[in-house]
Amino acid sequence: MKQIVDKTGRFAYRPFYEDGELDAICEAAITEYMIDRAGKLILPIPTDRLVSLIERDAAELDVYTDLTSEGPDVQGLTTFKPGAHPTVAIDQSLQTGGREHRYRTTLAHEWGHVKLHDQPFQAKRVNRSLFADSDDDTVKCKRDAIVGARQSDWMEWQAGYVCGALLMPKTHLLVAFHQYCDRYHCHGRVIEGTGYPSQIAEHLSRSFQVSQDAATVRLRQLGLILPKSPQESLL
Repeated sequence: MKQIVDKTGRFAYRPFYEDGELDAICEAAITEYMIDRAGKLILPIPTDRLVSLIERDAAELDVYTDLTSEGPDVQGLTTFKPGAHPTVAIDQSLQTGGREHRYRTTLAHEWGHVKLHDQPFQAKRVNRSLFADSDDDTVKCKRDAIVGARQSDWMEWQAGYVCGALLMPKTHLLVAFHQYCDRYHCHGRVIEGTGYPSQIAEHLSRSFQVSQDAATVRLRQLGLILPKSPQESLL
């Protein structure tokens, strides 16, 4: 990790992580946690273990919050407090209506904020005047940004990457990916627009208890699904 200028203006400098660093952070964190609590890494990660992971690292977690007043499609909220661990709130609607995948990705996303972003908020407060406003800082996470935020929104993009890397640890996802390819003889490049990407995403969705959309984003991030070349698009 290195510090770079924050072009959004939220901080003077902000943390920059290579993708591989985020993969390593998440896989180490969930593996160590699961071994400590369950004696081994269990996949898919049990939902109650995701809850207890946040409860360990945050000051408070409320998974039954009504977030409708925070704006349309806000499903997670992380609040950074001076001199204390962050608090996390998850919209109560994710507990009903068959939204288990959305609930799990939102939990993992908010843990990403807790893990990666408390330090820059704390550092910003240290640099403020003693007489400056010391209100809490809150990050509101909307549905469309939980998994696939644009890189220009670096906080949401990092938390979204963590979401996939925590629920689908790279080492184990690669094993599942290559086992599938061996079984169905789809070696080499897996190209957008063919049947294989959706079939593999469906397989990973079952293996890691995530949505197919989340699995597809993760495959793209790791370069396991490639876009069509202009020549292939003309075929």
